[in-house]
Amino acid sequence: MSTFTERTSRWRAVPGWVLRVLIGVVAVVVAIATMGAGYEAIASTQDSQQHPAPGQLFDVGGHRLHISCSGQGSPTVVLEAGGGGASLDWSLVQPAVAQKTQVCAYDRAGAGWSEAGPLPRTPQRVADDLHMLLQQANLPGPYVLVTHSDAGIPTELFMVQHPDEVAGVVLVDARQPDSLSAENRQHQLDQARMLPTITTIVGRFGIGRLFGADLYPQIHPEGRFLPSATRKEMLLQSASPVYVDQVISTIESATANDLELQALTPGALGSKPLVVLTSEQYLALYSGWRIAQQELSALSRDSVHVTVASGEHYLQWQHPQLVIDAISQVVDAVRSGVPLRSSI
Repeated sequence: MSTFTERTSRWRAVPGWVLRVLIGVVAVVVAIATMGAGYEAIASTQDSQQHPAPGQLFDVGGHRLHISCSGQGSPTVVLEAGGGGASLDWSLVQPAVAQKTQVCAYDRAGAGWSEAGPLPRTPQRVADDLHMLLQQANLPGPYVLVTHSDAGIPTELFMVQHPDEVAGVVLVDARQPDSLSAENRQHQLDQARMLPTITTIVGRFGIGRLFGADLYPQIHPEGRFLPSATRKEMLLQSASPVYVDQVISTIESATANDLELQALTPGALGSKPLVVLTSEQYLALYSGWRIAQQELSALSRDSVHVTVASGEHYLQWQHPQLVIDAISQVVDAVRSGVPLRSSI
């Protein structure tokens, strides 16, 4: 082990200009980080004033959830973003649906403008939160549920436990228990556990605020279909420890309520209109996705299953009109009582 004297001697042997360069580099890095942190603190305060929640927050048992509604008429369409997503995920879809009926997008606990909820974030807890939120917001059912990706599991629980409150369903590349293997789920969890480091860098030092519009497509390639301002806002919303904790807990608890979902047998929805949209991207990526999507489409005797050629997972970003049309068709079927299949 080298002594203090030996280490000091080695440093003295380093040319003075090298030491000055090293000290200069360190000083610049510290200065940039300090300025970035200061900039982020100021800009975050301005954001809360300039970009308040577009909707309302309601207490659902110790924490408040944000829901933003637009349009008029029934049935009310409820939009649920995929795992890690928030109400802004539907920004290309909601305005068009609002021209036809009332439509509400909400943020799960810890996402978007919602407050953090208790852990673990099991599918049951998410489904219970949504049910209470709809009651607290005084939004009468039955609803047309529209869900994406991992949010398929809590939505399916809602369908099992509150069948009288479900008028129709649109599943956008949604997951069910058999969609992913244990290996696939572990891979998702490993990726999520990298989030604390990423969000610290992106959020704390102002990087997301300066370059968010360009960075977001690196995280979600389909983000290239979104307007620049939306991409930036999404990245900033996800750059927080609260958000990260909720996402990791959601992935860790993804299979917690699989037994309850055994009630979702073929025909479980009766003849309620159901549209299943499936991306070719996930069919190629996950071996269990095709069978799982077929099982989802079998939940109703009045269902339409569409596989989107060259479709990427975020179909509501890549092909928003396709999702809008699917919702419109389900709303029409609910209103008219005419089977979905006979009207397409």
